[in-house]
Amino acid sequence: MKDKNKIMAGVLILFFCLRILYLDIDAPNYAILQYTRGDEGHYAMQAIKNVMHEEMKEAELLNGGVYETWNSSASFLNTVLCTATLYLFGRNFYGLRLADYIAGLISFLLLIKIIYEEDKKLGKGKFYWTLFIIGIGVLFNFPYLIACRFNDPGIFRILIIMCTLFYVWRDCNRFGEPGYFILGILSALNVVWGYATNVFVFVPAGILLLYGLAGRNKGIWKKIGKMASGTGVGYVLGEACIYLAQGSTFTETCLRINQAMGEDRLSFTIREFLNNIYRFCMGNIFSYNGLFMVLAVISVVYVLSTGHLGKDKFRLYLAWLSVGLAIQSIFVNDTMIRKSIVIYPVLMLAISCLLRDCIEGRIRIDSFSWRKRGGICVGVIFLGCVWMCVAVKRLAMIEETDFSDAGKRALVALNVLALCLFIMFLLLVRRKVKVLAALAVLPMILPDIFLSCQYFSWAGYEDKAIMMELQELVGNNYVLGGYPYHYCLYNEMIPLSSTYDKFLPEDREERAKKLLQSGQVNYFLGNNEKKMIDGWLEDTSWQWVLVKRFEETPRDYGGRREIYLYQKVLK
Repeated sequence: MKDKNKIMAGVLILFFCLRILYLDIDAPNYAILQYTRGDEGHYAMQAIKNVMHEEMKEAELLNGGVYETWNSSASFLNTVLCTATLYLFGRNFYGLRLADYIAGLISFLLLIKIIYEEDKKLGKGKFYWTLFIIGIGVLFNFPYLIACRFNDPGIFRILIIMCTLFYVWRDCNRFGEPGYFILGILSALNVVWGYATNVFVFVPAGILLLYGLAGRNKGIWKKIGKMASGTGVGYVLGEACIYLAQGSTFTETCLRINQAMGEDRLSFTIREFLNNIYRFCMGNIFSYNGLFMVLAVISVVYVLSTGHLGKDKFRLYLAWLSVGLAIQSIFVNDTMIRKSIVIYPVLMLAISCLLRDCIEGRIRIDSFSWRKRGGICVGVIFLGCVWMCVAVKRLAMIEETDFSDAGKRALVALNVLALCLFIMFLLLVRRKVKVLAALAVLPMILPDIFLSCQYFSWAGYEDKAIMMELQELVGNNYVLGGYPYHYCLYNEMIPLSSTYDKFLPEDREERAKKLLQSGQVNYFLGNNEKKMIDGWLEDTSWQWVLVKRFEETPRDYGGRREIYLYQKVLK
């Protein structure tokens, strides 16, 4: 049986590796998961600049010595891995997106390792049902599938969160609690290298220390000191690596992100709190999968209570990691519809704890009274109704051209079926709990399979075709505008961003004019901003002429944004 479990784990990993296929197809329509080519180009900007080092040095020598864009990135891990894959595989979608695939694969391996080792404790000769159920669930999850195939900081946030979680799990198994100095370093790197809004990782660490204070544990102040010093070391180490690699700092990146997002990110009123909670519930991992949402809520509550009663510090850390993100989301409007994916593997680990306890008889559902089962079913139905409200609101945001009404109805029907099967499990379970648990939980993959089939049947190669056409139209020339970084694959164009940045000495217009005066910048790629760019050539002998108008993919809430390529020519 031990060999069979290893084979099963190997098969799960093998099937996960298949998502490397067709990495060059278009992303889903924006309305589905809120991923865009624009975001992909922006998040990979520093990596693209790294592999075009010589061209970027030449850009600095253009008239006025203007360096065209800021030299930092939202996720340092993204920059490092993406730079490596772009160097190895070239300026194409495989070079751009393989970094995300690798991050997703490592995160999946860590998840599988934790569940495998926990199942292993159950004794020899047993089939690892929890590993089987959770592995299949992650394998088919649609938001996680796309996160591994699209350049976005989300999967790199998951990677460093899973590394931290793996460390906590390992130390808790060995010593009963994590080493706080290393935990402080990892927590700081979650923010500095992962993403600025990974601050919530400090919540579970703080809770563990509060437990120690409340229990007046010996040496608790020493542990607090280790956590604080580790955090300081992690911050300095992270900043030093970023500065040495790209000549900027994490602090500078935070200021720029805050500038880009605006001051309305923080919420301090009841109405804003409620709106943020609603946005969090509308996250991709919840709004498309009602059973997952129900299981996640039940599992976090269960893991929190069993962790508290059993003084299990790994379970406490696991549960409070989820609660920490939920609390942060109440106060910070951080586009959680897309970014909710960062907590997905954590929630799947929480579900694995609940499943394992059910399967191994720590929770005897068959011994529950009908009254108790009925109460649980009422709770599940209530959560299902909450999901229905969230799902209807979320699906209403998607136009018919992005996702057909028939497809929406089918998605809701599959979710209702999955919830009904789960309720039947709660009511009818007598024997063969393991098989019934699989039959009850695995239907949560039905909506994911449906969405994946919809996506792969729709996706084409339009973005790739646009980039290849740009090679014919532009060649190896500088291209100014808001879109060059988004479309500089499969061609030799040298992208120059015209995005406004108050941290540079020149404003957007002044910088653009200096670049255009150099005589080497003759193209503009962006939205329909003809009036604005005409102003850049006032009092000169030059004018803009339209070379080509493209329709951007993916669709943006029912329509397509248009991209315009202009060339600077003599009047």
